[in-house]
Amino acid sequence: MAKYKKAENCIDCPYRSQQYSFLTLEQRQKIQSSCIIVNFKKGENICKQDLTVTHSLYLADGLVKVFIESEKKNTILRIAGKGEYIGIQSIFGDGNYHFSITAIEPSKICLIDVNYFKELCKKNSEFLFSITQTIARCTNEIFQRLTFLNQKSVKARLASTILFFADEIYQSDTFVFSMSRQDLADYIGISRENAVRLLGELKKDKVIKVSGKNFIITNREILETIKKLG
Repeated sequence: MAKYKKAENCIDCPYRSQQYSFLTLEQRQKIQSSCIIVNFKKGENICKQDLTVTHSLYLADGLVKVFIESEKKNTILRIAGKGEYIGIQSIFGDGNYHFSITAIEPSKICLIDVNYFKELCKKNSEFLFSITQTIARCTNEIFQRLTFLNQKSVKARLASTILFFADEIYQSDTFVFSMSRQDLADYIGISRENAVRLLGELKKDKVIKVSGKNFIITNREILETIKKLG
């Protein structure tokens, strides 16, 4: 079960958001007095589809998946890393989440009451502008994901995903891949069996080494070519 605690020192917090710099001292103090820090274990739900938005969600640390749930299979919209607001679109929509968010790795979330968050946006134009940029970037990522899923071959999707995690998430060609094989399949829009088979082919061709969750890119050039040719 997720563990809760009150924020103690937001001003000197190493996890504070870039938007925090736009706040006045009074606004910073009010955030600290109301902020709740929640630590989620891997696999725990941070928010659930169709529930009411009660707080803004700032991912101070960790890694999460944003996805749409359905009876047949889940569709992962994006992977979010530390240092960003997540699910922010729902605050300015109809007040309900239209997706779920689950921790892929142990994650630290800062919660601010949604009404105060909206108040900050109304009173502080720089803060609002930065939040709007975040929403636009997330929306663009989802548009790119849709294009990616519709226009790329399954092998190109897998190659792109491995490179994305190596370059954007772990900054290394050697990493421990946090996603389950089912999550990987949901992310690239194929069955789990096909995801495992494709990983096996890349491994057999000595493009990657895979042992459980341990990944090593051994031939980046071929992986980049597969991604490009699609």
